[in-house]
Amino acid sequence: MFKKIDGELMLNFIYILYAFTLPLSRASAPIATVLMVLVFIFSPAQRRKIGEIWSLPAARWIIIFVSYYFLSLLITATPGHSGEQWREGLRYLLPYLYLLPAAIIAITLKKRYLQMVLWALLAGMLVSELFSYLIFFGVMEKSRAIVFAANPTPFMHHIQYSTFLALTALLLLDGMIREEHRRYQLLYLLFVATVVGTLFVINGRTGQVAFLICLFALGLTQFHSKLKALAVSALLALLVIAGAYSLSEN
Repeated sequence: MFKKIDGELMLNFIYILYAFTLPLSRASAPIATVLMVLVFIFSPAQRRKIGEIWSLPAARWIIIFVSYYFLSLLITATPGHSGEQWREGLRYLLPYLYLLPAAIIAITLKKRYLQMVLWALLAGMLVSELFSYLIFFGVMEKSRAIVFAANPTPFMHHIQYSTFLALTALLLLDGMIREEHRRYQLLYLLFVATVVGTLFVINGRTGQVAFLICLFALGLTQFHSKLKALAVSALLALLVIAGAYSLSEN
């Protein structure tokens, strides 16, 4: 059965679906992780690439760290350890397990699907932003206590959401610079404006700082004159900060 499955196609389809759902559902991460691992293991053509994972330094250190962490739990365990203590230890390990599929993505994501993955992520962020503004303007309410009009983060903690917004803004700015058609540049600019607006409306200092750093980095890569890049980036950063903090208390 599994020999007839196109593992490469399935994996890349999972990446596209995962990119879209990631900003919209916390459950998408563990579900996508399980699907990636299962397809990778049971697809003979993809399974042959296991050796390539170990050749990636980042993947190798992640595997070593996770193995060391798990062995440490086993070595330090005593008969007196309760089930709750075991669960607590494994809970700290869980975020690192999500890094393992990154190695699978690194060796199986095809270049022709990369743009689709990025567009799927941007589409998911657009939907997430729509909900964020509905909460901000009081049209919709969320049951979570930390989600309210002054902190409209519909699906994530504000720190995570602000980081995703910073990444989205960077992708959009890069796309706007590369785009040659004026009408599409205006669409990019409109999307950037809504993303930056959301970024400074929510309580997300992490994403705000990341966005400003990325703004300078993008300027340095796009201008031949480093002095001009710094001047333009600094001016944009000041305008963004002044505008954002005049409209938001966050």
